[in-house]
Parts: sequence; C-alpha cells; structure tokens
Amino acid sequence: MSGESINNIKKAAIVLMCLGEDATAKIFQEFSDDEIRRVTKAMASIEHIPSDVKQKVLESFFDAQKDYAGLFVKGSDFAKMAL
Repeated sequence: MSGESINNIKKAAIVLMCLGEDATAKIFQEFSDDEIRRVTKAMASIEHIPSDVKQKVLESFFDAQKDYAGLFVKGSDFAKMAL
C-alpha cells in the first residue's frame, strides 16, 4: 500500500480507522448507506497500515480540512427545520 496509489474511499477508511470505533460510529451517522458500504468494504480489505502511509493520508486529510474549514449549510433548509 503506497500513499500515491490509494483511492479516496480507502483514504477515508484509513482516517476513520485512525480515529477509532466511537468516532467512526458517530461519523457513519452522517453517511448514506452506500457510503457506509463502500468505506466498510475498504476497511475490511486493510490488514496493516504502514506508518508512512498513515502519515501521508492524515497529512492529506488535515490539509483538506484547512482548505475547506468553515460550515457548509443550506440556509433555507436550516431555516425550515428550525421553524
């Protein structure tokens, strides 16, 4: 498993595995059934995450988090639900 050849689903699986079971369970509450199926399938295929791959994937995640920091909402949907 090399950092360059990992697709986004497997990257998500690695990040979630690094976060632990409790955090992953909470995050899965926001996923669609299809997203959960795809990510858990990727998780099931992982037996070992080399340290360098873990580091590259987590760095990529934190960089993306910085780039997309903030709150994404649909204001009209939020207002309807709040009423």
